[in-house]
Amino acid sequence: MGILIATSGNAQTPGLNNTTFSLGGYAKMDAIYSRFYNGEVSDISPMRDFYFPGLIPVGQETLFEYTDFHVKESRFNFDLRSEVEGHKIRGFMEMDFMLSGVGNEKVSNSFNPRLRHFFFEYDNILVGQTWSTFMAVILPEGLDFIGVPEGMVFIRQPQIRLTLGSWQFALENPTTTVTSYQSITSRLRSSGGTPDLVIRKNLKGDWGTLSGSAIARTLSLVDTAGVKKREPGFGFSLGGKLFLGKKNDIRFMTTAGSGLGRYVGLNFVSSSVLCEQNDIHAIKTLNGYLALRHQWSQKLRSNVSVAGFFADHESTWTGSDVNKSVLSGSANLLYNPIPNVMFGIEWMHAVRELQSGEKGSFERIQISGKYSFKYSSK
Repeated sequence: MGILIATSGNAQTPGLNNTTFSLGGYAKMDAIYSRFYNGEVSDISPMRDFYFPGLIPVGQETLFEYTDFHVKESRFNFDLRSEVEGHKIRGFMEMDFMLSGVGNEKVSNSFNPRLRHFFFEYDNILVGQTWSTFMAVILPEGLDFIGVPEGMVFIRQPQIRLTLGSWQFALENPTTTVTSYQSITSRLRSSGGTPDLVIRKNLKGDWGTLSGSAIARTLSLVDTAGVKKREPGFGFSLGGKLFLGKKNDIRFMTTAGSGLGRYVGLNFVSSSVLCEQNDIHAIKTLNGYLALRHQWSQKLRSNVSVAGFFADHESTWTGSDVNKSVLSGSANLLYNPIPNVMFGIEWMHAVRELQSGEKGSFERIQISGKYSFKYSSK
């Protein structure tokens, strides 16, 4: 691969120099024991692989227990950097095997790869798919795939981003999620709305990191009569990591807005709802998380986190079976016997509540092993 890159670059791209590349990722296996106190979870549900707040069963008073082993979180990435005629160029791609549409556990566990990131950078301009600029990429250290999804802005999508020092400006994918009138059915609508506009400020110092962002959206759909409906949406988010001495830190994020939908809580609620006149109305939300990381020794550390999500619905439009809130807590113990190899155990508990007041809860113990790797041509 290195020979191919060097040959094609030198032969076909005039002015190309200082080209480097790296291959990285990690191999990870998760052993998960789950107890669902209010209903059954299907074998193909994402909830069997990682914590997905909107999929906690609600209503029944029946206990279901599951034990699952999988390696779907394992991933690999390729990072290429070079200079062309004095301009810095970067291409990045990353894939894993989560949420695979093909594969099962009958014989071979052959799951398809899934695209995570695929973008290029031209000096200070990014074009492609990666983390939303609205998201401060600061997660609690844990074994679950996300850990505190209800407390975060968590989304990857196509975008055009301009970085000017500590400021970032982006135009991003404007897809709207809409809940039908008096229903729990959420639909995706791409109806020619304007791109989502995001502005973000990043700060960094000896004290840690801090990111503040704002988003402005136009929620839109075309109804059955061909009439376009529009509704403004907006949001503000603040996230950071603050050092506590040399080894410990506090990580947090809080987000509030109207019409955020798929940007927060893994689309725990839609960005909007249809009323009886077939107009759309934005749904207000508030969510956040707080996590403490403590280093016990050079090889042993632990993390404790709490998270929550709250939605303000107009129940006459949404009905009583839509999601209203979810709360979770988790704690783990992580051990690195040698650099790049980690073993850990994690406990998690969460409670989901509907607009009607019905609740569902689950509890999970997860044991994982992970080997991180990276090769660079430098």
